[in-house]
Amino acid sequence: LWYSYRRASTTILRQQLSSGIWRAAGTCAALMVGLAILIAMETQGNSLLKGWRIPDKFPDVFIVSWMSALNDAQLAMLAHTKGIRPGELMPIAIASPEFGSNIFALGQAAIMPEATMFFGIDPEQGLKMMELEFREGNPADAVRMLKMGRHVIVTDEFRQLKHLGVGDKLALKTPNHGIVDYTIAGVVWSPGIDVITGMFDMGRQFDQRTAASIFGTLTDAKNDFGVDGIRLFAANLDYFTDKDKVLDLVQKEVGLTGMQAGDVRQIKHAIETAFGNLLLLVSAVPLAAMAVSSLGVANTIMASIRTRRWQFGIYRSVGFTRSQLLRLVLSEGILVGIVGGGMGLAAGCLLAVDSRELSRVVTGLYPPLAMPWGVIGL
Repeated sequence: LWYSYRRASTTILRQQLSSGIWRAAGTCAALMVGLAILIAMETQGNSLLKGWRIPDKFPDVFIVSWMSALNDAQLAMLAHTKGIRPGELMPIAIASPEFGSNIFALGQAAIMPEATMFFGIDPEQGLKMMELEFREGNPADAVRMLKMGRHVIVTDEFRQLKHLGVGDKLALKTPNHGIVDYTIAGVVWSPGIDVITGMFDMGRQFDQRTAASIFGTLTDAKNDFGVDGIRLFAANLDYFTDKDKVLDLVQKEVGLTGMQAGDVRQIKHAIETAFGNLLLLVSAVPLAAMAVSSLGVANTIMASIRTRRWQFGIYRSVGFTRSQLLRLVLSEGILVGIVGGGMGLAAGCLLAVDSRELSRVVTGLYPPLAMPWGVIGL
């Protein structure tokens, strides 16, 4: 009797769903789309945030001069400012040269501009203050080749984007010498200095968005790209030193106003907070789609009940209880939710993997995949 009852129950449930199969399929598809978009967006955003970490050894602060570039005399005064460790002030020259050839594929040309961000630093001091992680080459050889001139260190994102490694040539357009070939001296993991520098928005240097960052020398930045002054500096501070007090001393001794100092960890926190809020705002769209789809599920079940009132009356007359009818209705809704949720989970994971691969092909950015299981579970 129990087996016959269970078989009859499943048969009735199957009949209820098959009678409105297209309505149930449309509801499942709406649930799938909303959930898939949410999973893809959350996964990509979390992967970007968690994939960006600051090296253990990194400058304490970045100092930027808004008003004008510093000359040699002002640079010397800045280096001897009380609170800045002796010998640990690093000027950073920034240029935005175009590539000397069309290195991007036709499909990427409309997305990625033909330019890069060139950071000119002192090689020994830069690698001493920033403990970069070399993916190709090593620090000693990189410093030696950079000192030879017209050598650069590229980021791992740039290597993945263009498939260029140590020893390969990179043509750059220079205002002083035309197209010049630079040789890659090393490939490093990017510590996000371009993002931090971009947060300061260094005027005309960032009018053209860049594809990736490369690191060269101050001499190359001045001779080839015409950088005649330094606006950005990285510095390490003495222990228990307030950066705001150091900035006040800097402005007094250098004689310039409008200078700003930013702690790299505070900058990273600000960027992560802003990006997290943006991600939350954008995620409201698929959440709203899922809410509408959930109302669609409720409407589907309500319409199914209204159209089967007489059928339910027959069920009651042959011995079905109210509890059994309630479980029948709930089973329909649960099955629609399971199917829509399962399809959305599968499609969302596929979209997340595909968007990560698209990011690698288009921009070279390939962070570790970080699935937001908390959001997905909720």
